[in-house]
Amino acid sequence: MEAEAIKGHDHIKQTFIIATLASTLAGTFTTGINLYDRVNEKRKQRKLDRGQNKKIKDLEKRLDEATNNNKRPETPPPEKQQHRDDDNDHHRDKSHGRDLRDSLQSSGPMVQREFDQHYAQLGPRFAQGDLIAQTQLQSQVITLQSTVIALLQDALFTDRPIDMAKLYEASELAREGTIQALRDQHQRLIGSQPTPPLQQQKQLTLPSRTRRPPTLRRSSSTPTISLSTASTTTTSTSTPSSLTRRGSPTTAVAPRLFCPYASHLQETPSSPIPATCPTCSTPLILQTTHGRQQWKIDKDVTVSQRVIKSRDPTQLDELVKTVEARSYLLTSRFMAKCHRPGPDGGYACVLCARYRERDTVCRFAESLARHVAERHAAEEVMGDSDVRDVTR
Repeated sequence: MEAEAIKGHDHIKQTFIIATLASTLAGTFTTGINLYDRVNEKRKQRKLDRGQNKKIKDLEKRLDEATNNNKRPETPPPEKQQHRDDDNDHHRDKSHGRDLRDSLQSSGPMVQREFDQHYAQLGPRFAQGDLIAQTQLQSQVITLQSTVIALLQDALFTDRPIDMAKLYEASELAREGTIQALRDQHQRLIGSQPTPPLQQQKQLTLPSRTRRPPTLRRSSSTPTISLSTASTTTTSTSTPSSLTRRGSPTTAVAPRLFCPYASHLQETPSSPIPATCPTCSTPLILQTTHGRQQWKIDKDVTVSQRVIKSRDPTQLDELVKTVEARSYLLTSRFMAKCHRPGPDGGYACVLCARYRERDTVCRFAESLARHVAERHAAEEVMGDSDVRDVTR
């Protein structure tokens, strides 16, 4: 009987492959949280030990000098400049570390909610899934385990430094790739039915349209897990054609990426925003850590360019650009029209929805502001009515 129970359990796992893979991915994100906490605690302890050892060595050195010179030890001057760079690196790593932990903590529940939502509608058909979704989810499991989990384990047992920004982006890519694979399978299964449920037709009044799978969007056409800060200094090289990839900036976005009220704000630029969303009750009047209701970003804008002809026929002409640094404010209304359904839905980038082939979903408003600053050209930012130019 025990053998039959084991056999039955294995049969369930083989039958509901998508359910098993979704659960595995959610559990892997949880494992990542535990590993990160252990790595972070070990780094704190190591830093504390180094500080204590240094104090002991300094004290021993001053005692030796006092003994040799027959005088009391002098108080050493405070250490400032020599540790300034280390402190900057520490604060930068700490910030990336918080982003990574937030991403790991939110990703598991988001994946599970996405699966539960589709399972509630389609039942065992969705849990069993198709070969396309199975392959995609298996790929996400392998990617997540070979990057985030493997590198955190390596840091835990070898004390080697790790790139928190790289792990953060890998976590974001794995989550968005998983969610999109589940959504794509849902659409395939829905498409095989004669008529979609009436409730689904009335869920949003916006017209649907065909979209490519939205994983974490990048300025390049091929997403990777490497985080490059150089994109913020080369936005002037973006071609204008990227602004027309999805047509007019006022084009409505696909259902379920944004809250219906966020879509309404996108279509009515002059309408004010309430304190909370009337559709999903998400707070819309946001505050930054400094109390402001906007987020400042800096972009490089090409104000002029000219071509210098080469006298050597074997050499290419040189393109010279004049670049000007400009500052912009992302207002609370910009964030409001980017919010997703529910208090934990996060934000979807409206600029990506307009101009790119893939979507970006961020957990926090600050993450969305950083994404806009790093991944979008100035031409895209300036084209939004809820972004203000505050260059002095």
